[in-house]
Amino acid sequence: MAVSLELRTDTEHPDTLTASSECPDIYEETMPGNTPYLLVTINDPETLSVLGSKLATSDADIRILKPQSSRKSADDCFSLPVTAIRALQIGISPLVSSDYVLYNGDIFGPSMTPFIQSWRDAFRSLPERHSIDRVVFNVRCEDPGTVRKSGHLLQEVSTGMYVKAKRTMGRELVFRVVGWKDVKHKRWLEGALPGKKEELGAPVAKEDTTIADTLHLQ
Repeated sequence: MAVSLELRTDTEHPDTLTASSECPDIYEETMPGNTPYLLVTINDPETLSVLGSKLATSDADIRILKPQSSRKSADDCFSLPVTAIRALQIGISPLVSSDYVLYNGDIFGPSMTPFIQSWRDAFRSLPERHSIDRVVFNVRCEDPGTVRKSGHLLQEVSTGMYVKAKRTMGRELVFRVVGWKDVKHKRWLEGALPGKKEELGAPVAKEDTTIADTLHLQ
């Protein structure tokens, strides 16, 4: 059974991963003979970049700072085996404000480009070798104008991960989209992702459509 852990960073410890909630009991999961499976939730690109830098080292474990409420000292940490990190849930929330201009179903604005670039850079920080086999994108926005931008972003970062994993480790990553309530838009977003899809544990065949076709809004 997968163990879940949400990670973040903060201004006091910008290069340290911090657990956002009470630490899960991973002792039995990491015992010899077991195959630990940890689902890590990340909701900002800065935290994903730090995780990528930790996975890129030769260290067998990552030190995770305990939540403030659980610390017995300022640097109270627990160790997490890098091989236990098997799945990522990435929370992406495109911000839409009155500063944005809607044009042909697309949204542009002073914050959208830096927002997209920050996630691009974060995913690029992930090394070619890792133990991740599943990625869930939690796209938490219902504005139709963000569908195309979100689709292009998901396509770009997932394709980069997929190609590197396939080339370096011979592993075919599985991607999924959750959080988007509109079923049609959700299918458009999932149509942008490479490789196999997963819906409630069952693989879903990839639709034979291009990103332009799947994300075109009438």
